[in-house]
Amino acid sequence: MRKILAAALLTIGLLAGCTSLRDARGPSEICEVHHAFMRSVELPGPKAGVQLPPEYIETGIKTFPHAMPDYLPDSRHRVMLFICDDCVRAQRVWKLQHPGAVP
Repeated sequence: MRKILAAALLTIGLLAGCTSLRDARGPSEICEVHHAFMRSVELPGPKAGVQLPPEYIETGIKTFPHAMPDYLPDSRHRVMLFICDDCVRAQRVWKLQHPGAVP
């Protein structure tokens, strides 16, 4: 009986340890720019940073701080973020107004 229990616990431990989830949602669920409730989203974690233009980063901090992240995903790790739908719309508009600026 002990061997079966030990084998079961070992199997559960090995399967549960394959991925890791990082909670990066922040202290508030209300967007400080749009004053709207944000939704929790679980996304693939970052693998490598993408070189973004400085004007995109500056505008993003002021206009869409809680939009979808711009990075190459890593399927082994997951990250939990708060996403604001108004930020996502503002990000989409910026990208449409500046074609080719963001890879």
